[in-house]
Amino acid sequence: MTQKNLLIAVFVCVLLLLSFFAGYALANSESLNAPSQKQTAGSSVSSNPVATVISNITFMIYTPPGSLTEQSDLIVFGKVADVHESKWTTVDGKQPENVTVSNSTDENGNPILVVQSIDSKGNVIEGLGPFPTDTIYTDIVFSIENVYKGTSNSNEIIIRLPGGTVDQIQQYYIDGLNPDDFSKGDELFLYLAEDDGLHKDIGPEHYVIITPWGKLNHRGDIFYNEEIRVYKEGYLLSLINGTQYQWVEEHGWYGR
Repeated sequence: MTQKNLLIAVFVCVLLLLSFFAGYALANSESLNAPSQKQTAGSSVSSNPVATVISNITFMIYTPPGSLTEQSDLIVFGKVADVHESKWTTVDGKQPENVTVSNSTDENGNPILVVQSIDSKGNVIEGLGPFPTDTIYTDIVFSIENVYKGTSNSNEIIIRLPGGTVDQIQQYYIDGLNPDDFSKGDELFLYLAEDDGLHKDIGPEHYVIITPWGKLNHRGDIFYNEEIRVYKEGYLLSLINGTQYQWVEEHGWYGR
């Protein structure tokens, strides 16, 4: 090998070594500056920190329209005009003092939020307990188009739903209607009753929906619930008005 070729070979080797060390340094720099997967997961949780508390109302069997009609104070058809922000049943609508949210981890080591509360005996319990003093509720504004039973002094009424999300806590009812089941503009046929519950005097005058089957979605001349039990309008009105009606079950529809 000539001296000239030797110098060229050495020069190439030096360039390769410099390129290698430069790439190594850049990779380490990006690794140090970039968040790890664990950090990313943690920041994701902290950017939308919500702890879900699962609650039960009661175990309920299917309630047919006839029974709903008898139990209702008000039966209406109309649209959801607005869904208000959720609140606690406290005086100021904010989180009760006996309810806390703390950081924890699940079985896989992922960060989660945990809800705890103090019961009437001073015991710390997970969640809100079976009989909480305060719960979360959500009011919706309902615009009435037709009243089929009862009377209303206004074209807009307030309907109260159990559950909702306030700050870091979401309360969800597994056997009832939840705020997520309602959207602005929904056309609904509703069986309503005056609220006679523990927190009936909190907030504006309002109604509650009688069981999950007291909410019927609307499409054309039929109404249906979440179980896809479908009813003709005439059948529902006959139950309300106490009139004769030819009732048949055909293709999953109730009434002609």
